[in-house]
Amino acid sequence: MNRFINYLEHLKNSFSIMFDGMDREQFLTFRTALTPASGFQSAQYRIIEIYSTDVFFLVQKDLRGSFIIEDAPEKLMEFLYWRRGAVEMESLKKTFTLRQFEEKYLPSLLQVANEYREKNLRQKWLKMAETERWNPELVATMRRFDHLANVEWPLVHFRTATRYLDRKPQELAATGGTNWKEYMQPKNQQVTFYPELWSEAEEQSWGKNVTKEQIGI
Repeated sequence: MNRFINYLEHLKNSFSIMFDGMDREQFLTFRTALTPASGFQSAQYRIIEIYSTDVFFLVQKDLRGSFIIEDAPEKLMEFLYWRRGAVEMESLKKTFTLRQFEEKYLPSLLQVANEYREKNLRQKWLKMAETERWNPELVATMRRFDHLANVEWPLVHFRTATRYLDRKPQELAATGGTNWKEYMQPKNQQVTFYPELWSEAEEQSWGKNVTKEQIGI
């Protein structure tokens, strides 16, 4: 987990290079070169999420009440939070890039979800002895990973996109043609890998009041 924290920290900090080092035209050239890639299309990151927690906690926040943690991945996969971020804003239909992603990766993601249903990091943590589970150093590391992955990492993407795409009088669509303003804000997604480690007040303020010092931009 510390290794992945280190990776994420470096990736997060790399955004300051783009944020401070590109003007709008340079960013748009860079963006065009990446099209149709977008944030939700990293299968590797989707796998990391499945390794980290139960699939239930990756379901869209407003739909979680319709399910229970023990539900099979087959029942939950359709409602993962990132699938809501890959729809066309006007028609609410899945984008072409999402359809491509699903066709290529959903079977393998479902396989991983079933394989790690009982051995993801949250399940391994729950099976630890009580004294080990609440070791202060372990808890601090898990909280750091959770906040970095589900608040700081998506928020640095959002603030960068806002800087270059949200310009009046003409707003540009996100790279995947998605409703990026809603999707990329962690306060809207409310995804936490380890909800047991956060107080009710912390959950209510999830993704809010994040400072420049925390994410670098």
